[in-house]
Amino acid sequence: MIKIDALCFLLLIQFLVILLVSAVYLFLKNRMYRALNLKTLKELAEAKNTIKESEMLKAEGHKQRLEVEEVQEVKATEELHVPQGMGEAVDEDRYIEILRERDALITKVKEFEDELQEKTKLLDKIQKKYEGKEEEYANLEKEYLILYRRQQEQGLS
Repeated sequence: MIKIDALCFLLLIQFLVILLVSAVYLFLKNRMYRALNLKTLKELAEAKNTIKESEMLKAEGHKQRLEVEEVQEVKATEELHVPQGMGEAVDEDRYIEILRERDALITKVKEFEDELQEKTKLLDKIQKKYEGKEEEYANLEKEYLILYRRQQEQGLS
């Protein structure tokens, strides 16, 4: 039989108690950091989504600006052909149709401008929200680094 000295047995029990306490401590600490990490990842995903949305809105706004410019170019290049000569009869229906088309183009341009203003306002709101989230993320990242360094220092001590 193996004889175990009482002092060795006592040291073995103390070592097991220390291991058990440290395992429980590390388990609880890990749960706290896991929750913090999940929260940070969630906020990061939200920030990325807002960035993508703002980029999409910028692209849509740019496309609408191009469409408005094209409509304005068409309007500018459209010429009104007036019959030349004394004996020709003026077709009033044709002129009324041209005026209606011109009015329709003007209303389309106004609608495009209104949509563009709404989307620029929305884009400004999103940018302000993103800037706020960016600051919050930077602060959260600093706090996380401080906590991580403290944990490393405590682990080394």
